[in-house]
Amino acid sequence: MGQGLQDHMNVRHAHFKVNEKLPMPVGMGAEAQMLAALDPDDAQRNVQLLFAQVPLGEAPFGFLEGVTTLVGVMKPHSRGSIALTSADPMAAPAIDPGYLSDARDVAALKAGLDLAQALQAESGLAKMGSAVSIETDDLDALIRSTAGGYYHLTGGCGMGTSDDAVCAPDLSVNGVTGLRVADASVAPTIPSVNTMATAFMIGERASELIVG
Repeated sequence: MGQGLQDHMNVRHAHFKVNEKLPMPVGMGAEAQMLAALDPDDAQRNVQLLFAQVPLGEAPFGFLEGVTTLVGVMKPHSRGSIALTSADPMAAPAIDPGYLSDARDVAALKAGLDLAQALQAESGLAKMGSAVSIETDDLDALIRSTAGGYYHLTGGCGMGTSDDAVCAPDLSVNGVTGLRVADASVAPTIPSVNTMATAFMIGERASELIVG
């Protein structure tokens, strides 16, 4: 119970300064995104680029009009844990997200930053503005010190058929009668996209299983 915790991670160091005032962003400000397969050993898309038409990340920037490309690792290898600290149900749990504990996740973020900078250097964007260089002598250390989670935590109650699975495939908690888990924590591996649709699907499936 509580092992296998996962989250998506992102960094915000790919900035593009624009020459003219941008229109007001819609919604959360991320107007576009892309998924890219940047792992040479895996053909599936493992990195997400989110294009936000506001400068985000480490401030001050020295400019107000710009685009930040958020780079996220969507197939993380790192895993953490969540555990009880007391028999008191109101006591805060011990949460160790295990962020970037696997070096492959740092490599994925570096590859994503390379892609983001390559896109910003495209000649078609030159008339709009210019990319802002990432100033660091140690990109690995910069990523580790500034990366943040997506709040997509999953896997704490992973389902499956193995002896260490917390939940069975019907979402019931192994060893406990009459209890099911109906949220993203039952996913044994984090989805390689934002998790909201997955959580909705799990809830819908749970309702079908309960109603029959």
